[in-house]
Formats: sequence, C-alpha cells, structure tokens
Amino acid sequence: MKRGRARSCKTETLPKSSRPKLELLSLFLLMDSSPMCTHRLDHEYVAREDRLDASCVTTRMCAKKVWLRTNNAYKKREVKEVRWKKARIIKEEKSKSQKTVVAGVSEQKKEYTQAINCLEELRDWCEEIDLAVDFHKIGGFSIFPIVLQHPDSDIRWRGLDLMATLVQNNPYCQVAILQEGFLPQIVTILDKDPDPITRTKALYAISCLVRTYEPAQEEFVKHDGFSILLKAMQSNVEKLKVKASFLLTTMCSSNTKYKDTLCAMGIVEQLLSHLMQDHQQEHEHIMAALLCLVRDHLPTQAQCRRPELNLKGVLQQRIKAVDGKDEHREEFEYAQELLRIISEDGEEEGQR
Repeated sequence: MKRGRARSCKTETLPKSSRPKLELLSLFLLMDSSPMCTHRLDHEYVAREDRLDASCVTTRMCAKKVWLRTNNAYKKREVKEVRWKKARIIKEEKSKSQKTVVAGVSEQKKEYTQAINCLEELRDWCEEIDLAVDFHKIGGFSIFPIVLQHPDSDIRWRGLDLMATLVQNNPYCQVAILQEGFLPQIVTILDKDPDPITRTKALYAISCLVRTYEPAQEEFVKHDGFSILLKAMQSNVEKLKVKASFLLTTMCSSNTKYKDTLCAMGIVEQLLSHLMQDHQQEHEHIMAALLCLVRDHLPTQAQCRRPELNLKGVLQQRIKAVDGKDEHREEFEYAQELLRIISEDGEEEGQR
C-alpha cells in the first residue's frame, strides 16, 4: 500500500502477518554474508513464528519457502556484496567511529557513502506502508540510536529522513517510534544540532510523527517542544521557519488547548516580530499560523488588539504591498481575514 492511499490501521496491537518483503528486508539488514548466519536467521525466523502462533504451521512453511526462493534468486545476481553493504555498514559505523586508530580519510569517506546509499534505499523502500511496518518487525529501528548520533551530518539527516518516511501517515510506526523513546532525542537534535539540514529534517520527522497522533503531541509539549519551535523560527534557515510555522498551525488546528499554552508564551509578539521585518517568503506561513491562533480564541484576539503592537497597521501595510500579486494571494487572504477578526472584535467591545 502506498502513502497517499486512505487506509484503516489499528494501533492498539501489532499485526502478526508475515509478508514476503519482510524476508527481502531481512536479507539486506540482518544477514551476514556467511552461510552460518543464513542458517541462523532461518531458524530464528521459524522460532519467532512459533512464539507468535504455535498452530500456524502452514504460514511458517510458506514463509520459509519464500525466503529460500528470495535467497536463491539474489545469489544468482551476486547479491553477496550488496547484502554485506546492507547488513553490516550501518552497525559497523558505530564501532569504527570508536576505534582509536582512525582509517584514512578516503576510506572513511567511502564507508560513509555506503551508509548514505543504504539509508536512501531504505527510505525509498519504506515509502510503501507494508514495508515500513515490516522494517520495524525485523528490528530495523535499532539503527536509529547509531545514525542519529553519527558524527557525519549527511548520515544523521538521512536517518531522520528515513524516520519521517516511516511515520508519515502510518499509525503503526508512529506508535512504535513513540514507544521506543526516540522523540526526546529528535527534539534535542532540532534544538542543538549544528547542521541546518539536520535540524530541518528533525523538524520534518517531528511533524510527521505528531500529525493526527495526540500522544506524540503531548510528549512533544512535555519536552518543551513549543519553546524549541519558537527558537527555530529565530534562525536564518527559511525551511526551518516554514516547517515550524506549519507545525504550529497543525497542532493548534487539531487541539485548541495548545492555543492557551502558546498565548501564555507570548506567541503573538514573536510572530509579529517576524512580520515586521522586510517581506520574506516564509511570511505567508507565519501569517497562517497567527490566523489559526486567532480563530475562535478570545485571549489571542485580545493580545492582537493591544495598541502598542499595532498589528492592525502591520496588516494594512501588508495587504497593500501584496495586493494583486498572484504569488502572494494566500498571504493576502490571510491578512484580510486577520484584519477583519481583529477589527470586528474591537468594534464590538467599543459598542459594549
């Protein structure tokens, strides 16, 4: 099943079904190139199936036959080298980085390139929902503690990109990532990683994880996620500002209680400080976030009407500046609606 298709997925229990593509991933991730490891994996797979359902003999036999067919097919295609890359490269990165004697720069670069290629291929595979679920079942999530702390930023951000792909529109993987405790580490990366691409990918992974999944949203807020989001919006990275604004809008749209939290944090002043700067591309998304906060939330509306902020004047200037420009049509509409809400509330208060 592909990402874009609607589906129902029970997140309370993990499915027991075994799929042929699970064995394909097992070849690439869990197997050593030696025959002994191949034999061991076969027996471990059958033992795991015994634990899941002792009566499912037919399923085990069919799965074993699928594995044998897959193994033979790939041996004919000289897959030993590919298996070595997929099975060993990521887990060996940890031990190699801890060695006191460092290999040559060219050799290290080659090893990092292999790890990067592996992560990119895994990301492509996990675009398919079933393979994303299978990746967790075979223990694939064990690579994340390694790649998320890797000294090479290209490996770190590709690990985050893989994680985002796994949890996007995938309730099963959202539950698994949250249960395995990766969210605090991703939040820390967003806050402190020195590489802007890695921070942006961390925010992308967080956004995919918390979307439509309230337990992850609560965990994010618990780890001071909103403060870190607002801090991210102070950076000079345009993509980081856009994604931070989008996540604010998403969370406030899904649960209005977050509007109270953000209003108490002075969100209006912070968003307005961005809008008062020279016009930039991300202002459209900041305007959308502010509009989402103002809709049906009287405390935020009251903040927006404070005379010293002069939000009404800022909005009037922005409407005039972008009027008639197709590339800023949405920003123009957001500003108009914001101005209408603030003006109407102010007029009603004056009449009372």
